[in-house]
Amino acid sequence: MIHILHIEKSAFFRKSLNHTIEPLGYRVSESASLEEAFEILESEDIDLIIMALADNEHMVQELSASDYDNIPILILTSTDDMETREKLFRLGISDYILKNQITEKRLRNYLESFQKYKGIDVAGSRLKLAVLDDSSTSLSVINKVFAGSDFKNIVYYSRSKDLLASEEVYDIYIVDLVLKEMTGEEVMLEIRSKNPHAIIIIISSVDHNRTISNLLIHGADDFIVKPFDRNIFIARIKAHIRTYFLREELEEKNRQLSEMINIDGLTGLYNHKYTMEVLDIEFSRCLRYEHDLSVAMFDIDYFKRVNDTYGHPIGDEILIEVAGILNRNTRKTDIVGRYGGEEFFIIFTECDYQQAHVAAEKIRKAVEDHDFPYIGSLTLSGGVSTYDGHGINEMISRADKKLYEAKNQGRNRVL
Repeated sequence: MIHILHIEKSAFFRKSLNHTIEPLGYRVSESASLEEAFEILESEDIDLIIMALADNEHMVQELSASDYDNIPILILTSTDDMETREKLFRLGISDYILKNQITEKRLRNYLESFQKYKGIDVAGSRLKLAVLDDSSTSLSVINKVFAGSDFKNIVYYSRSKDLLASEEVYDIYIVDLVLKEMTGEEVMLEIRSKNPHAIIIIISSVDHNRTISNLLIHGADDFIVKPFDRNIFIARIKAHIRTYFLREELEEKNRQLSEMINIDGLTGLYNHKYTMEVLDIEFSRCLRYEHDLSVAMFDIDYFKRVNDTYGHPIGDEILIEVAGILNRNTRKTDIVGRYGGEEFFIIFTECDYQQAHVAAEKIRKAVEDHDFPYIGSLTLSGGVSTYDGHGINEMISRADKKLYEAKNQGRNRVL
């Protein structure tokens, strides 16, 4: 939860703003003076300071010059012109809101955004950092910078060979450009080849535009010129961490979207299209590496009776239940898909005919022994085929034929 310090002389305005903030679920501490504010800052962990600008410029300046200069300050002001904006940001504030725009919705949006990035910063502080600089003085300076930050999981290197030989994989690399054994660019390229998603920040007293642009083009995420301001140094690292996590979030959403496209909406199994695409890939692997490959096709016996007797909603529940049994009784490497209607298709990777038949029989038996809601018992019929030199269509066709043979021979069997 965000802990806010509200500095305001007027008890009326403190109460008014707090009535707006506290219902949003954030903790608020009140202060009527700068002295009282410093007492709270010494005893409490404050995430955000909110205060009015009027007659309080000296407060902002003193806070910015204190040990609490890393706490963002949100200013409430009644004026909004270019001169005021420039003055506010020159004072070192984080942001400002016009007093006539202070609504629960506006504050909620601001604080939710603030909390989201705070959460990213907290997660980012747990990332592993490696610092490489062959100057003991520089390493000492960087160590002091990090000592006052949230970052604790840091390893310092003075030799590039030691860093590159380490089996440890870091999330963030801070690399000096000018090194004795090899250049920072060479180190960066080697790190990037092994860990393409790592954050790599080059630091140097060199400030030539061509050098900086070359490094950024060839893989550096940032270039920070020495000597650097502690707050800006940490802030730039955090900015890259936010991008790092946002990219991970986007990749996860893309993965979920891709999965949704490939998943049957009812059963949660792979859909027909994706199952056939995987079969094509596995068939190519089978040919290339001379692996065994088998498939099985299953059909629920007398499923039409279930729908006619109990209705389609119950029939859907039975399909979901059968899908769960199939998933629980196959390996992670097997692909279980809904072929259509009450038919299911399984790809048994690296399985010969006998192994696939045993696996399919296990599934049939699991369904037979299962107590289904509403209907009690249920059975499956199945057909299994294995690659024998013919194509994919032939393999599918043979499994289909064996399935219908099983149906004709009395059902509840695998051929």
